[in-house]
Amino acid sequence: MQSLIDELKKVEYTSLSDQAAASAINAKTVVVRSLVDLWQLEEYARRNGIRVALEDAKADHNNQCRAIAINILAYLTSPRTQKLDVDLQEAREMFFAMVQCGFASQQQVDEMIALGSETVLWVDHHKIGNQSADSIRLAREIISGLRQRKDNLLQAGSLRWNDYVQSVDSLTLEDPDPEL
Repeated sequence: MQSLIDELKKVEYTSLSDQAAASAINAKTVVVRSLVDLWQLEEYARRNGIRVALEDAKADHNNQCRAIAINILAYLTSPRTQKLDVDLQEAREMFFAMVQCGFASQQQVDEMIALGSETVLWVDHHKIGNQSADSIRLAREIISGLRQRKDNLLQAGSLRWNDYVQSVDSLTLEDPDPEL
């Protein structure tokens, strides 16, 4: 609930009705970093000529980047590694070496790194589910302090009710005419 409250405090939601704010919140997306399946990187390399450049360098014993090509190919096809965090230093070094050795352009490397970005719904990212006008209204009440005032009134009202019930329960009813 706190993430929803923090989001609703932003200026873009102040003029929206509860329903419009719920719709906007439910449609909002964010980009999050995620691990990349190695098969995706290998497929990208194959489709964009990077795999061929790596294989050619691997086969050429005179190529100065032969060892780098062998290592990159081994990494991309490793059965032990399933996913890659493209933000790790060693991954960045591998991508840098790909550009330095001419296996890939900087644009291609940027596209491979972008595979680590995933667009998800804001409500899914914050694990709060789709929001309704009622949940927006409740969050706005919390923001304004109205929710606390309502809770205080309800508590005070229930205390008064409890006092009333206790006073009625404490009364003993005496029958003025026991013969009837």
